[in-house]
Amino acid sequence: DRVRVIDDRPKTTMSRGYRRAFEACRGEWVAWFNDDVEVMPDCIDRAVVWMTTNRDVGMGAMYYKEADIPYHVNEYLGTVYANFGILRWMLGARLGWFDPDVGMYGSDNTLTWKVLLDDKSVLPIPGTRVVHYAVTDQNRQSNHLSVSKDHEVLHGRYGPKMEAIRVAANKFRLLQGPILAPTLP
Repeated sequence: DRVRVIDDRPKTTMSRGYRRAFEACRGEWVAWFNDDVEVMPDCIDRAVVWMTTNRDVGMGAMYYKEADIPYHVNEYLGTVYANFGILRWMLGARLGWFDPDVGMYGSDNTLTWKVLLDDKSVLPIPGTRVVHYAVTDQNRQSNHLSVSKDHEVLHGRYGPKMEAIRVAANKFRLLQGPILAPTLP
């Protein structure tokens, strides 16, 4: 009863699929990972403990690596965002999860920006590790066709709010850990 299949047929978009999955969750926490990642041992436990200890953090970003890029979190327009992240279900539900009009590219930014506009921080979670095995297959190439449309929606909807988003991100800048993950002991 802890695992459920959320059928996405006919296929929608990544954002809409994730939203359906998030809404079906029943626990305190929601974390998201692509189907082409490996979550390293203790990653989720570390994330939950860190988020529980740092109750003022709205969303945690997990460090990930792919190809020759070392473990890192992403930053876009001056804001750290959670490519792979965790937040309380109640917060995500109240904010409306990923923006359904952004198909894929920028979906994680929309939730990050909603959290920041709600006056909560988005910070990297120390000790978390996710390996992304990105493969340039036919599906990924097809996904890239949505980049310009997603970019238009992202900037059309959130562009007018970017100054407030940057102010919120800067408010928490001193709490932010490094973009590149420190080496684990």
